[in-house]
Amino acid sequence: MTTNFAVGLHKFLVNYLPSQKGCSPNTIETYRYSFMFFLRFLSDVKGVKPDSVSIAELTRKNVLEFLEWLETERGICASTRNQRLAAIFSFCRFLLSEFPEYIVEYQSILSIPFKRHEEPPISYLTKDGMRLLLSTVDTHDAAGERDFLILSFFLSMGLRVSEITVMIANDVFLGKPSKVLIHGKGSKLRYVTLAAELVPFVRGYMARRKLDRPENLTNPLFINHMGMSFSRQGIDYIVRKYAEKARQIDPSLMPDDLSCHKLRHSLAMSLLDDGVPLIYIRDILGHASVQTTEIYAKASSQKKRQAIEANASAIISEEEPVWVGNDNLLDWLRKL
Repeated sequence: MTTNFAVGLHKFLVNYLPSQKGCSPNTIETYRYSFMFFLRFLSDVKGVKPDSVSIAELTRKNVLEFLEWLETERGICASTRNQRLAAIFSFCRFLLSEFPEYIVEYQSILSIPFKRHEEPPISYLTKDGMRLLLSTVDTHDAAGERDFLILSFFLSMGLRVSEITVMIANDVFLGKPSKVLIHGKGSKLRYVTLAAELVPFVRGYMARRKLDRPENLTNPLFINHMGMSFSRQGIDYIVRKYAEKARQIDPSLMPDDLSCHKLRHSLAMSLLDDGVPLIYIRDILGHASVQTTEIYAKASSQKKRQAIEANASAIISEEEPVWVGNDNLLDWLRKL
């Protein structure tokens, strides 16, 4: 017998998120994983099998225990814990109109606070690091030509992995001005300028693969060795492959944990260092709000402060201030 939880979760993931909320496949996948773990928790800890779970199991007590289980048993960080809680929040808001008889419990769950945590420093490549990474690619074969273009798109347009994997030939415009249509989060579209230096390279790449022909304009711009669109894991492999090559040349320029998203950070920090206003960086990256883009300005400020503190000893005199050891002057200062 189908339970009300199964009915609600199916409607939430299959209908509500993609159709009514317009969520991307990546967001839906993240939510799906959250409920896979919730069902596993109910089975392993509460003894409630997945096919027997009902809405009655969605309680504040169970959610709090689930979050604790994620941290202690699964070893997740605070940000991932908050991500799982956000998925449950969204589900509860959806259920308000589906099963309103549990509204008190939903409201209780929605009052659970997110866990505060300190954001780690932004890791990114300097301009020298970006040049080094690209220099490791051998563009004399088809795979190298493709990989060079993928890395160049990341570093010159600040793309997300999902935006690379769905790109088709028709998204590239090589006229004047040359630009690329980006399919961003939440089905939002934006145009990003294609660097003039890349235009001849892109034109040759597309011509050699016949992607400039009308019948092939809907074909993926980048395909793997099996002739299929890349997965996130496939793109990540390419980035890690060349990062390791670059690290062997100069480890000081290549973070140990370089990822696709850190290439996106690299462009943002490079633009910021060049004096590009945050509002333009926001539009290039496809952020919904400039507040999201402000993390780069904060990171830049931290970088400057660290440099000042590191050089403070060269600026501040080592001589003892005149008032130290002067009891009369110290007494007068205390009375102020």
